[in-house]
Amino acid sequence: MKKKLTNIKKHSAGGRYVVSGLIMTFASLITGFIVLSWINPEELGRWQSYTVFIGYVQLLALGIPQGINRELPYWLGKDRIDTALEKLKTAGAFVNKLVVALYVVLTIVAIVLYTANAIEKEGLAMLMFAGSLAFFNIQRSFLGATYRTSKEFAKLTNIQLAISALYMLLIPLIYVFDIWGYVAYQFVINGVFVILFKIYRPYKIKYNFNKEDFIDLFKVGFPIFFWNYIGVISRSVPRLVLVIFGSPLLVGLFAPAANINNAVLAIPKFLNRYLFPKMTFKFGQDGNKENVFKTALQTVKYLFLVMLGVGLLLVFLLPYAIPMVFPKYKDGILAAQIMVFSGVFYSVNTVFHVALNSLKEFNFFKYLISFRLLSLLICSYVFVTIYDDLLLGVSIAAAVTECINMFNYYVFLKKAKRN
Repeated sequence: MKKKLTNIKKHSAGGRYVVSGLIMTFASLITGFIVLSWINPEELGRWQSYTVFIGYVQLLALGIPQGINRELPYWLGKDRIDTALEKLKTAGAFVNKLVVALYVVLTIVAIVLYTANAIEKEGLAMLMFAGSLAFFNIQRSFLGATYRTSKEFAKLTNIQLAISALYMLLIPLIYVFDIWGYVAYQFVINGVFVILFKIYRPYKIKYNFNKEDFIDLFKVGFPIFFWNYIGVISRSVPRLVLVIFGSPLLVGLFAPAANINNAVLAIPKFLNRYLFPKMTFKFGQDGNKENVFKTALQTVKYLFLVMLGVGLLLVFLLPYAIPMVFPKYKDGILAAQIMVFSGVFYSVNTVFHVALNSLKEFNFFKYLISFRLLSLLICSYVFVTIYDDLLLGVSIAAAVTECINMFNYYVFLKKAKRN
């Protein structure tokens, strides 16, 4: 009975973490709608032209945050606490030095551009703020990976709820100061996020770089980062097809489908952030691949039911909601309804993907991700030909591809279990 109560308490901590993540996502979505209503598109586009490189800066971290995300719980599970902490010291030292170096480089570049009259004062300020957001993301990625236990996820829950409140409280900044209020808004929220992560981080140790540990973290972390990155790119294929073979109107009509899909996928995103360290810790503890397989299947069973329920609800609501809120996008309703099911199937794939990462079966991803890309392109051609409708064709292709890939992931995870 005591063991059951302990398990319930652990799952409860995970549930609260996921819910707080969804609340934070919802708060962010509300802000997005407000920004579109208050800020001139030209000014917003100018700011976003500086922030577009943020995702690419993550490449410079070389997968070290992802490496410690996997290795820390694994070695803790093996009760090799010294090994785990040594790797954490190296990861922390690398991230801190990288961020300092990037700030120095960014400052030099900004000064050179301004001196050469290649950028004005406002552009200079936007460049520095955008760079700061990119560096905050690297720190958040690393610090977030150090929260492993149910107690630590309870802290993360409180942090996410605090950030959700901050999202709402700082909205007047945007109204009063327009685009610069929005720039300050993003800077403050991301800065506070990093500060809270540092204050409540579970391991307050002095970082120290070790070459051997760095190489180990790179070997583990870079494949995880690389295949995750390629996986994200593969999901952008439908939009890319519309850009190349369609028109700006079709790309615009696809926006509700893409945005709703991304919002729905917040559920598996936060679930996997909780599940991955737990799964990896257990694997480090007993080395039993069967347990990882069973955990993934059990999670998928409940996640699929939840996602399917959410998906069906959205399919019912979208024909009423889109014409009411975004009447100009009503021609994209069917695409949005179909893309909901792409998200349902993809959510299952993310759990299987995380399980393979726990087992360090990175070699399988070159087949899985390549298959997704190829099947998405083939399905797009087939369904566009059948329906003679580019928007409908790419939407169906995305849903069918993720469904096929769901079974493909299952087969490879089963194979990994036997290896």
